Amino acid sequence: MDISFPFYQYNMAYLGTLSIKNDNSKKVSTLVIKIIKEIIINKLLPIDPNGLYATKINLDNIIKIFKKLITDNDKYPILLVYNSDYGREKPKSNSIKIFFLAGISLKENDLNDKDKIYYVLGYSRWRGNNGNKATKCSNTGNCKLYFVLVLSKDILDSLPKEHKINIRIEKYEKNKKGQFILEAEDIRIFATKYRDAKVHLRSFIIDKEANSSSQTQIFSLNDTNLQIYYLGAQISIKGQGYRIQNGRKEKEKYIYFMLPLIVAYSVKFPQVSSSNNSANIGLPKDYVFESGKLKMTINNYNWNKVVELVDWLWNHHRASIFKLFLSKDINDSIYKYLSALKNSNSAYGTFSNIEFRSTLEFYNYYLIYYSLTLTQALNLYNKFNKSHSKLEDLILDVFDESKSLSLNYDQVLTLKKIIGFYALMYGLHGISHLLMKALTKITGIKHFGELINIRVSADQQNPSLLNYLTVVEFSNDVTLQKKKIFYENTFQIESEDSGENFNLEINVFSKEKYSYNLLNNIYNNTNFIDELKKSINDILFKQTNTVLDRCNYNWTLEKQRLEYARQKFIQRNNALNQADNEVKNYINTHYKPSRTIFRFIYANKLVYDISKKLNIGKNDLYTYSQYIWPYYLDQCVDGCYNCVYIEGELGNNYCDMNPLSQELKTSKWSAVYILKDLGLINVDIDNISND
Repeated sequence: MDISFPFYQYNMAYLGTLSIKNDNSKKVSTLVIKIIKEIIINKLLPIDPNGLYATKINLDNIIKIFKKLITDNDKYPILLVYNSDYGREKPKSNSIKIFFLAGISLKENDLNDKDKIYYVLGYSRWRGNNGNKATKCSNTGNCKLYFVLVLSKDILDSLPKEHKINIRIEKYEKNKKGQFILEAEDIRIFATKYRDAKVHLRSFIIDKEANSSSQTQIFSLNDTNLQIYYLGAQISIKGQGYRIQNGRKEKEKYIYFMLPLIVAYSVKFPQVSSSNNSANIGLPKDYVFESGKLKMTINNYNWNKVVELVDWLWNHHRASIFKLFLSKDINDSIYKYLSALKNSNSAYGTFSNIEFRSTLEFYNYYLIYYSLTLTQALNLYNKFNKSHSKLEDLILDVFDESKSLSLNYDQVLTLKKIIGFYALMYGLHGISHLLMKALTKITGIKHFGELINIRVSADQQNPSLLNYLTVVEFSNDVTLQKKKIFYENTFQIESEDSGENFNLEINVFSKEKYSYNLLNNIYNNTNFIDELKKSINDILFKQTNTVLDRCNYNWTLEKQRLEYARQKFIQRNNALNQADNEVKNYINTHYKPSRTIFRFIYANKLVYDISKKLNIGKNDLYTYSQYIWPYYLDQCVDGCYNCVYIEGELGNNYCDMNPLSQELKTSKWSAVYILKDLGLINVDIDNISND
């Protein structure tokens, strides 16, 4: 069994010890990691799929490495790397610094049993309950820790269930006293079996545009050269496992957690401005010469159209509005505006923590990544119900925690513009994916990439509006440093000083070398735009006697397939019939989430609530779940893989985001509205049949 692992310069790591100190009187356990020596590992196997490379090591060889270190009986050898200067929570010099740690600590007798090897992900809080520094770093003072550990199950189980978990890292040099590196209190831990860990490869495209040709009103085709940097991977764990938080160990509960940062192949990223020679750090990259780039330019959008987009979503697809609030940036923007109305300096609230966010510096770029907090998503979901007749009532109910505000017309308009900006952003992402799918069908090219540029103008009615949009605020800050920000390697957002209309660009790149001539020949076909429109319409809609939403049509077919088995189960078992009604009522009284989110809600809330209320075994509810909730929850609420989501492929993924981030930051119905406004959809989107 092999394990991928980041090493300094691909062949170096630290060897140390891991011990657990239990204080039963205070109900606190401390993980103590002592870094003993630096080691060079020469027998590493390269990984080279499609231009990627990293290092991996055979677990059998790890024990040989561990035997170089003599330990006490209460200590475990650990192979580790760390980066005390990974990046920041946001791209500001006064923001909290991020410390990254990766390590492997295994017992020899566990290597032949994969079920005894666990992936452990987690993080620390940067501030304690009393405002004290919960995480302290030797080089920065206040910091935040993220970690990934591969541990034997016995080591994990040695943490008492009722204890809070602290961690301390020390570094030792020969004949010297130990040096403090990091100390964190009350860390959060998520752990599941090794096989349930997933790796999501991430890459960043630098566009070296050469020239433009063949331009229409909206579309143009450009010849460009690309540099594709393979940064590393995001790691997630999903399945039955442990969640340790606030002194509670919840064993064998359905969990999901993804690191909000990229684990670099070389542990550190190259930085032009760095003084530690990090610019010499090698990262794998590909050159794509004479690539074709289809550019879609939209110049007719302004703040009035943004408001119209929000109003249409509220009137026709309110679940799309709910999905927007699963974003930290939009929630921070709302909190920031509401705080300004209260003359308060506190611009954060409960749902500012809906996502984790990390920022890394890569050459002249700041790259920002996110990870959804599913527990917070569940809390937010439970606050959204169908009792609100107006969007502003919902906003105040959820985000005005003091319950002290009432809004006038202009203030409601500003809130709609804030929300609408993010709806526009995620709608453009949906259009980008539709273009890639359509281009694959028309050209046969299977590998594409994307960059979306948004240049937003000031609002003439409210010049301070841009100050409330956190993504614009961040971009303005780093522009002064002559750096650019990219969100999830996909969005670049800037503000413009003049003009009323936005400048919006969707750039879709072929990742196949020398593909420009092929694309140009097809593009110059006079039917190209018509074929593009037809392909997009075919993806979204089904033409019969009426126009059908294709995704809803697929769901109707699914329900027909489920009906026979579902009826058999609920007719034989009255308890399951009651459970079926409970699920139906719950879904129908809330805005519908995506199926990905609902799986978590079902496993971590409904199963427990229904089991307690109806005295039904949890295992029965898990077993028959595939016949219950899919009958009531749409396949596609605001996007699915049949329409605007795209499956990733190793090293050649269309959308660089991990699957959950793609789902949250891509909107089908916002895309549909924008395309209709541009004349690229030929159906009446207000009257699409759902039958």
